[in-house]
Amino acid sequence: MEGIELLLSIPAATDIQLREFWNTDERQMKKILIRTERLTIKPITLADASAMFEYRTKEEVFLFQTFKPGTLHEIEDFIRNSTIGFNEEGRWFQLGIFHNSTMIGDIGIHFIGPENSQCEIGYTIHPVYQKKGYGKESVIGVVSYLFNFLQKHRITASTDPKNTASIALLESLGFRKEGLFKKSLLINGIWEDDLIFAILAEEWEYQVN
Repeated sequence: MEGIELLLSIPAATDIQLREFWNTDERQMKKILIRTERLTIKPITLADASAMFEYRTKEEVFLFQTFKPGTLHEIEDFIRNSTIGFNEEGRWFQLGIFHNSTMIGDIGIHFIGPENSQCEIGYTIHPVYQKKGYGKESVIGVVSYLFNFLQKHRITASTDPKNTASIALLESLGFRKEGLFKKSLLINGIWEDDLIFAILAEEWEYQVN
């Protein structure tokens, strides 16, 4: 079945346009392709395993993350397990972030209830490509897709209180702090705090024209 193309109108201040393609048969979401001004965001494949392993094993990346791959095989298993069940409640689905065909990061979507009306997102950018606005651009693209096309009600994001860059990104997009869970995540053998941010569909600035 042929895909369809939709265009999001993004405020001029961001200088971003988003094109989103998906299979019109929602039971077979085989192709999700989100384009922003500089990035292409699409499902990761086994062909991306080596690139993902390269940045996911850097200390500055896994410092704030629960997933610390030790081998390429672990990355391949991660890809297999996180690219099925798109838009199914309870599942994580992982998208790759690409700049000029180079994988520079990934962003995951956790579909949650009630009635699959909410999502949690998590994002990772290769250290070489950080502080260039790619993280913010990719989050705008994915969150716009979730609100405007999948009609989600609420989106959350979880971050370490010490991850000031991630906090700044979320706050710049209108996410608000909703809760702090003390020593609730075990990361690299240490119990860490978890700071929760959220935003509602009616609060999201980037709407379809």
